[in-house]
Amino acid sequence: MLSTLATADTVTWLAIFVKAGAYFASLLAAGSVLVLLGLRTLPASARRRVVWTAFGAAVFAVVLSLLRIPLQASFLTGGLPQGASDPRVLRMVFDSPLGDAIMLRLIGLGLICAALLSDRRAQWIAGGGAVLVAASFAMRGHTLEEPRLLLGSLITVHLLGLAFWIGALAPLAR
Repeated sequence: MLSTLATADTVTWLAIFVKAGAYFASLLAAGSVLVLLGLRTLPASARRRVVWTAFGAAVFAVVLSLLRIPLQASFLTGGLPQGASDPRVLRMVFDSPLGDAIMLRLIGLGLICAALLSDRRAQWIAGGGAVLVAASFAMRGHTLEEPRLLLGSLITVHLLGLAFWIGALAPLAR
């Protein structure tokens, strides 16, 4: 595997960093919302920081998630920059499980932005967004095999726990 990474081109490295960043930012946004819902005794100043963390991470995750589509299209065309703008290849990527996962993640991230509102109902809407973000990870990979519903549910619950842990790190450090 290390020899493969040593020979990786620029597009591959960029795709790795964008994917890792999108995953981390998505989980930070979702986890921050879960912290808001789960740790009701946080002081108001800490809650504000967590809300802004959720919002900032959600915006960053949206940008990185959208970048994954042209990067994947470029990868499919052998790393050629033209692949990133070829409508046919972009449509193929968008219609793939990656496109489905990104669409669900974008909806969830949009709902997470509702955490900015101080209304408690808006916080629960943001919580629904956190669940959608976690569920978006179940739209690809091994969870596409049977029993799909069980596997998807398990990975979603697992990622909700991971997201909460990531979102709780900064408030715990303070």
